Amino acid sequence: MGYPLPDELIGLTFNHLDVPSLLTCTQVCKLFHAIISGSTYLIYKIELFASYMDDNEHSSIDAVSRLNLLREHNRVWRNMSWPSSGTIPMQDGNCWEFSGGVLAQSTQQNELFLVQLPCKLKGIPERRWFVPFEFRIRDFAFDNSQDLVVLLELIGSPPTLSCKIHLRNSFGRTPSSSNSSTNNTCSAESACRFHLSDPDLWQSRRCPLL
Repeated sequence: MGYPLPDELIGLTFNHLDVPSLLTCTQVCKLFHAIISGSTYLIYKIELFASYMDDNEHSSIDAVSRLNLLREHNRVWRNMSWPSSGTIPMQDGNCWEFSGGVLAQSTQQNELFLVQLPCKLKGIPERRWFVPFEFRIRDFAFDNSQDLVVLLELIGSPPTLSCKIHLRNSFGRTPSSSNSSTNNTCSAESACRFHLSDPDLWQSRRCPLL
């Protein structure tokens, strides 16, 4: 006995179900199993769930391309077969952080050296650029998704050592050119300063950033 609704409409209804419910529906009857198995979007949704990943709702890539990219991504990680490799020189500033696919290092020239790691599957090219500052960077932390960097500057010497924390944005915007000599500047800074009364803080190699 057939269902009163066309298969296309049943498939559109399945689009609104979560993955555990979809998997349950595949065991209800052969028709449901065939509809779900024949839908590229639903298969992509199930495999994405199995990969512990979330979809980007604002992406303009069609479901077929997304499924192919997901499968290629899983294949590469499963076999540890990288399409390319390269070397990033470590700077002499003793501080580095990694966020959102961007590696940042401090230098002795009061700069941050940033490298946007390439991703062939996502079409992300490699970019290398420097961001200069007017003070010596003792430590830093950054969040590429918020375009925010927190930098630590030590002022004075013990026992009157103080710490100045700089918060800046617009530091992580990649230049249009991949030229490693390109310099970017930061904007919109706010800062605070406090005295370091604990000797363990200013004697340690790195001061903690909260």
